[in-house]
Amino acid sequence: MRFAKMNHRTNPEPRSGRRGLTACALVLLWLTPALTKAQAQDLAPSQRQPEHHKFTAYSAGRGMPTKGALEAAFDTWRSEDGTLVVRTQEWYKTASDARNALDKLISSASRVIKQDTKKDPKGNLIGERVELLFTGKDKASTRMVIAWTDGAKVIRLGSESLPLLLDFESQAYP
Repeated sequence: MRFAKMNHRTNPEPRSGRRGLTACALVLLWLTPALTKAQAQDLAPSQRQPEHHKFTAYSAGRGMPTKGALEAAFDTWRSEDGTLVVRTQEWYKTASDARNALDKLISSASRVIKQDTKKDPKGNLIGERVELLFTGKDKASTRMVIAWTDGAKVIRLGSESLPLLLDFESQAYP
């Protein structure tokens, strides 16, 4: 049996095959974003993801402060799908007391999702920030909490949905 010796000079097919594949890949890369954009434009307005949820005030009042806090207030907001977001603010004597209260909240959580810092729109540091998961005794109910310190104050946002909380935070505390 004889085998033909092949090299790229005598057999031009591999080179043209690569060109075809490269051209095909480039066309696909160009078409994919265009098709995705066209598909998104074809969706009915009710099928598109809202840019931001709309929240309406539901209730507000003064609350019983947790141990160590001087004063507490809350307000409840309802999203367009009926999901509630509760915002609690507690004032402490010092920033150190507020940080200790945040640490206590962290230690009582079932899981810490994220821990970082809170900054204002100009990039200035406001305080420590956490995203927490609390699981109920029955393990079926969960509560998400975003909390941060702002000087001698602790702000907590709570809801069933972390994406909803993040959206509320981005609108109320840009």
